[in-house]
Parts: sequence; C-alpha cells; structure tokens
Amino acid sequence: MPASRNGLQYTLTKPDNADAMAPTLVFLHGLGSSQADWAFQLAHFQSRYPCLVVDLPSHGKSTIDPDFSLPRCTTAIKALFDETGVQHPVLVGASMGE
Repeated sequence: MPASRNGLQYTLTKPDNADAMAPTLVFLHGLGSSQADWAFQLAHFQSRYPCLVVDLPSHGKSTIDPDFSLPRCTTAIKALFDETGVQHPVLVGASMGE
C-alpha cells in the first residue's frame, strides 16, 4: 500500500506467511526514475518477501528537495527503515548515473 513519510513516497508489502527474520527487499531506482520502474519485480517477489519500493527525494511522487544529494537520499532511506521497522534490508538498485 502506498504511503508517505516526510515527503518520501513508498510502498511496503509484507506477505502473510513471511518469516519474521526474512529480509526485506528494498528496490532503489536510478536518477530521474521512480518506484514505478520496479512494478514487475514487486509483482514477482511480494508474495514471498517483504518488499519496500521508494521514490527517492525529488523523484516520482516524493517532495522536491532543492538540496538533493546522494548523502541526503541515504539519510532519508535510513530514517524510513527506522520508521517502518526494516531490520534486514537487501538492497536492489539501478544506477544513479555514476
């Protein structure tokens, strides 16, 4: 279900049969993209694993951050992990152009 935290848009899914220690698959899009890039992967994995897809700051439906930087993205993702209880993330990403 789509949600928002401090302007950061995300979707967090948890299958009913997920093991409490199962890793959460965290899908991070590339520069200029959005969480929509991961629709096929989310459809495939969400029935077996907890999944988190995020619109990084200044991307997709998230709030524009005039001071956008990769370190600020890292801080936003870490805060989202803390708020949503993600303890065992497995990061899946696409290039941020570097």
